[in-house]
Amino acid sequence: MLCGCKSLSADEKMYLMGVAISKGAKFVGDKLKNTPLHVAVTGRDAHLVKELVATFRDNMYTEGKNKNDDRPIDIATRYGMTEIVRILSA
Repeated sequence: MLCGCKSLSADEKMYLMGVAISKGAKFVGDKLKNTPLHVAVTGRDAHLVKELVATFRDNMYTEGKNKNDDRPIDIATRYGMTEIVRILSA
């Protein structure tokens, strides 16, 4: 998954996601229904979380739940990711 690519910068990840979206890609989640935002939160990538929220604010990504019934903010709160919680709460 693109969000898990540690060797890419957040800007490179966002660029590639933009290309994928412009080509009609649909980000519906992985087998656990984790969206790119879930993965960015799990990877503790605050910059990417901020960019994804700005891009998909009106989309289910910010409030969507995975198979564990977790929203991205639930994961961030559980693991004490205060900066990411702040971003997701804004």
